[in-house]
Amino acid sequence: MAYSVLSDVTTKTKATAAADRARRDPMRWVVLAILILLLAFTLFPFFLALLNA
Repeated sequence: MAYSVLSDVTTKTKATAAADRARRDPMRWVVLAILILLLAFTLFPFFLALLNA
């Protein structure tokens, strides 16, 4: 009986996590793209210096 209670809680938790992940997904891609652009902008002078050397 305890196993079924734990199983129900685990199933509900996984379903909630999946729903939250699906809801947040587009914004996470936008944030990732912005971070990658900022990283490229930050490292650009170093790549330029390597090409100039």
